[in-house]
Amino acid sequence: MNKKILTVVGLLASGGVFAAGPFLTVGDDFKVSLLLDAAVRHDDNVYLSNASEKDDIVFSVAPGISARYGSEMSKTSFTFLLSESFYRYSKHDDELNADLMSFSTGIAHRGEIFKISAGVSFNQYSNSSPVYLPTEVSGMKVDRNVVRANVGGEYSISSKSKIGLGFSWQDNNYRTAGYANSTDFAIPANFYFAITQKIDVSAGIQYRHSKGVRNEDTSTGFAGDKYVFNDLFYNVGVRGELTPKLSGGINVGFTTRDVSKAPTPDMGDTTTFGLSANLGYVFSAKTQMSLRVGNDYGTRTWDGGSQRTLSALLGVQSDLAPQWRVTGSIGWSNTDYMDHSATNGSARVDDYIDLSASVIYLFSETFSAAGGYMLRHNFSNRNLSDFTDNIFSVSVSAKY
Repeated sequence: MNKKILTVVGLLASGGVFAAGPFLTVGDDFKVSLLLDAAVRHDDNVYLSNASEKDDIVFSVAPGISARYGSEMSKTSFTFLLSESFYRYSKHDDELNADLMSFSTGIAHRGEIFKISAGVSFNQYSNSSPVYLPTEVSGMKVDRNVVRANVGGEYSISSKSKIGLGFSWQDNNYRTAGYANSTDFAIPANFYFAITQKIDVSAGIQYRHSKGVRNEDTSTGFAGDKYVFNDLFYNVGVRGELTPKLSGGINVGFTTRDVSKAPTPDMGDTTTFGLSANLGYVFSAKTQMSLRVGNDYGTRTWDGGSQRTLSALLGVQSDLAPQWRVTGSIGWSNTDYMDHSATNGSARVDDYIDLSASVIYLFSETFSAAGGYMLRHNFSNRNLSDFTDNIFSVSVSAKY
């Protein structure tokens, strides 16, 4: 498989599989494109282990297909994306090779009075994915499937006021014994009032129901333990074009967590500061920045219990020249796993940092090559959960 992947990489690098336009066009608005990404990376800690770091060279190819009707400015739009990522390891192929599917689709209608959007996605993750998944003890392979669905709408009740209502659902299913499947759904409701033509203020509440159930694991006594939580996020916010260069939305308030069911007797109801912010800043005509900040409850991966995470992600993209682009991001999160049954008397707390940077060369609108670096580091009060991981990669992307 590695030889086949290298052949594809060579073909892409020669420019033999890209073209100037989409694969299929129907009318002016419906376009279908074929996608192909290929990469080679060196990972010096493939298991994210503290005790015995193992490195590897990973080859990947991800063919896919996308379709789009309309645009974000159209009255009606539709998107579709399907891809399959093939990961092949040079040293740990029997343990870590993976074929991971990714699917998403969405539809939106933007009327003058009523707006509605809906979407569905399915994603498979494993150690091959560049997504850090906290585990009870690092150094093992964990696979999971994630299904998401959402629908939301807004209705204008006057020239300055709107009401919004939504529904979202997510299911995490682990294919690794000893981890917790979890399901949650949320219903947000908001009232918006326009204080200017470009800025809305809001007041709202979100209800969320979460359930975590540990997979069957004959090596422990935790099989089938269940946690059930009911959360309420009371918030006020602002959204829109906040300044000529800053746009996005911020919601602040407080979140209550009611523990309806838990195997740990001393786990009680809790309250935390609630925060959700998503901002974009136009630094110049060639440079844009983004910032996402949040503080919220979640579900522990290994047993379905409660956790609280404060996180921030800063990103930047700059076009240095017509064909040269640089991107970078730095993310930080502090997670209190709220494990009241911890044997050492204190809950696990992690500080996780990821840093990434890449240089991209654009051969055309449909073909590019990139070189990148990623650093992942976890600081934990549990020594076995500390790790450092460095990833160097080169990749090519084509769209036909």
